[in-house]
Amino acid sequence: MKCPKCGHEQESDFECFSCGIIFEKYLKSKNEATEKSVFTEIATNSEVKSKNKVVIPAIVIFFLILFFSVKSLMFNNTENNEINITKASEEIREKKLNGIAQKLHEYKAPRNNIEESMLATVFIETPWGFGSGFFADEKCNIITNKHVVEFDDQKIKQLELQIDFLKTMTERHENQITRYKKDLEYQTAEDQVLIINKLINDTEQRLEILEKQLHIFEEKFNQVRFGTNFIDLKIILFDNSEYLIREVEISEKHDLALLRLDEENCPCLKVGSTDKTEIGSKVYTVGSPSGLTYTVTSGIISGIRKNEDEKYIQTDAPINPGNSGGPLLDSNGKVLGINTLKLVGVEGIGLAIPIETVMEEFNEVDFKLN
Repeated sequence: MKCPKCGHEQESDFECFSCGIIFEKYLKSKNEATEKSVFTEIATNSEVKSKNKVVIPAIVIFFLILFFSVKSLMFNNTENNEINITKASEEIREKKLNGIAQKLHEYKAPRNNIEESMLATVFIETPWGFGSGFFADEKCNIITNKHVVEFDDQKIKQLELQIDFLKTMTERHENQITRYKKDLEYQTAEDQVLIINKLINDTEQRLEILEKQLHIFEEKFNQVRFGTNFIDLKIILFDNSEYLIREVEISEKHDLALLRLDEENCPCLKVGSTDKTEIGSKVYTVGSPSGLTYTVTSGIISGIRKNEDEKYIQTDAPINPGNSGGPLLDSNGKVLGINTLKLVGVEGIGLAIPIETVMEEFNEVDFKLN
């Protein structure tokens, strides 16, 4: 018999004379090992299949969750965009806005009280400068300072000086061009010809600018000097639309003026109370300092002052040229006063006329109290 372990051949079938194994025990042990191996393989294969069955649905579920999450996110983003787009129209429906108010809210949906107040603020352009004002009621009555819209001899004199200066500069440039052209007739060197031609071209460009400026100031002067006391004043709204004002009412007692715009449904400021406003309260101004339209500055109420029976709100909020006539607002966007002047040579002291004075002066205006 051949040994199943070492291969030794012998006649005995009980025990190997070479390696000493008992044939029956060895074979039995071998068979048990083989059976165990087979069962292990079957179990392993079953486990792998079982795991695959778990993994595949898990992957499917993961991608399904991812898909719906992305879809939900896209839907939410779309929804947010739609909310942003329709915010103005919803506000218009809620407030039942139309006319100029609707137009301005469609142009810019306000996000806070101050931004909403900006829609009711106007920029005033006159032949002699700039100023500000605000809509006091839905009938499009505008409050501003008298000195913003009323011209006087001093303003006429300033326009005359500007015109004289522009005429002098224009004449100088015309004479300079004439001299350059005369010099050009005697030049033969090519490089000198090029230089003189460039000088002529540059001077002609500057002359063109001066002539345009002169024409503008001469038109302004003719309007002021030979026109009515209140020429066409240009009103510029927050959306840059322009309107002309031809009707003006001037206060005899205060630095106030009432402009009437021939339109309807204007956004207007709510009226606050200076009596209920404490010293130190935060305030805001909206105006156009140096032509920078719709600039917002802030400060506090520094005090309440009187000068020759005229009451003023003192504030350290910057009041610069172009802010005159604009509103002084509390944190709720309610108008407390009209920015009037800044003390010359002193920083941080501006004065505003209280809104109560305006209401008393122009009692025909339908001021919005709530």
